[in-house]
Amino acid sequence: MRGSTPILIVLLGASVLGNILLIARGSRTPPPEASTPYRPPDRLASPDSVASLKENLEAERKKNEELRARIDRLETDKKVLIQEPVPGGKADKLAAFREKLRKFMKVMKDPATKAGAVDPDNMVELTETMMEFFKLSATRAKDPKTYAEYLQTFYEVALEGDANALTPAQSSALSKLLEDFGTSLSKVPATPAGERLLKEIELEAGVMARVRDLMTGPQRELLTKNEMNALASGNMLSMSYISKEGAVDQITQMWTQVYQLEEAQKPQAKLAAQAYLDAMNRPGSKSYAFDSSGSPEAYEARLRSVREQLAALNMLSASMTPAQQEMLRTQTLREFVIFDGKMTTEVTVPADK
Repeated sequence: MRGSTPILIVLLGASVLGNILLIARGSRTPPPEASTPYRPPDRLASPDSVASLKENLEAERKKNEELRARIDRLETDKKVLIQEPVPGGKADKLAAFREKLRKFMKVMKDPATKAGAVDPDNMVELTETMMEFFKLSATRAKDPKTYAEYLQTFYEVALEGDANALTPAQSSALSKLLEDFGTSLSKVPATPAGERLLKEIELEAGVMARVRDLMTGPQRELLTKNEMNALASGNMLSMSYISKEGAVDQITQMWTQVYQLEEAQKPQAKLAAQAYLDAMNRPGSKSYAFDSSGSPEAYEARLRSVREQLAALNMLSASMTPAQQEMLRTQTLREFVIFDGKMTTEVTVPADK
């Protein structure tokens, strides 16, 4: 049996948590009816209309109760993202992040981990580090300087050692590159959400190409080893890792939750999801390779994925209400990364004697 790589396990966990956050935020968006003030009728209503009104009010009350219960569940789940603040200032937090990264690197080098047998204690270390990268993603546009410092710390720890450590010149150039990247991200308009995501990936592709040029051959090889580049590229808050098996249903469910689709809209959502997958699987099309994260080819595949998703969502938007179309314009667009779910269940069967 061949297990998923530890990095993929970490990113899958981040994807799930990111979905929880996004759905929770979407659930708190009040329905359009909530903003419409009640206006008394100009004349007395008939008994039939009164009965109909009571039925509608009862239905709305049940919907509100279900929504409230759902929000409560999501808020409970979201508590896993809350950690106690590290005492002290930014220097102490960076030092704590550095130590967690070092422990993470140690776990990644463990032969048992490479074989796919992740010890429960080691999984705790992986999860804690994942949370740090989650918080790092949240600072990309809001606090460019902090983002640059944390991401540079990642590169410093990943390249630690006499042979591959960053030189003072590399460190200075890298700091400037990453800070400029964060500043550029902060200037990208928030809406439309799809266009924002495209611009973010384009900016990231450009800066990561310059980071690769800044590194030596051995440094690039070390970063590629164990798929570490996957942690430095992308935004965990907007990436969803989706198994090829059942991908249509997964995407449909995600769109249903984020854009609050009704049951009658699900068939159209499934058609749009299938159109997206068909476009991604066209002959000659390059797909995203997990072990090539951060490469120009990976960024090209990511950009194509977002463009095809936007085309599929444009199909779906025809069946959306104005309120849902506004959510489509403003809600964070999930970036889909399709992976082969069968990689976790491959079994070698001995030949019959």
